[in-house]
Amino acid sequence: MRKYSLISLVIIAMLIIAGCGNEDNGNNDATNDNSVNASADDSENNSADNADSIEYGDEQVLQLGETGTMNTTAGQYEVTPTSFQVTKEWEGEVPSNEEREFLIVDVIVKNVGDSTLDGKDLRKVDAIGGEDLVGSNKELIGKIDELEGEIENGEELKGQLAFSVYPADPYQLVFGLHKGTVSNKITWELPADQAN
Repeated sequence: MRKYSLISLVIIAMLIIAGCGNEDNGNNDATNDNSVNASADDSENNSADNADSIEYGDEQVLQLGETGTMNTTAGQYEVTPTSFQVTKEWEGEVPSNEEREFLIVDVIVKNVGDSTLDGKDLRKVDAIGGEDLVGSNKELIGKIDELEGEIENGEELKGQLAFSVYPADPYQLVFGLHKGTVSNKITWELPADQAN
């Protein structure tokens, strides 16, 4: 009988010790949860700060003359459309579809990233005209002042982007429409009455 009493006492003692251990683990879990929450809060604050400075993931709508910052795999750069014109004919060329017209946009691009940019990589841009159709930018290659050459950090490059689009008001110039190599999208609205 004493043998069973001794075994019972040992089992009860083990259960008490195990119970205390679980309470300590519960406290540790709570502490760990607090640490994770604090890290998440810090991370969210840092992300908010970064979002203000580089605007990753943003989709902005800007107006003619306003500057937007693009974040791409090639680098980070600012784009400012300064003026645009709409015409049915450019240097003897007419749109392949007679219902379309040429939209030619003058832009300034400034390299604000660490890597050197190639002007050719900055031509992957879209324009949206009437019926929300994306315009072709292949018809005036070699006929406009294209973005050419390398742009070092802090340098600017002026050039033109040209599209064949259906008449619209406003037209839209869109960087980052197809987000394969960029992390944000910027649309500039170009009211027809502001064309040169």
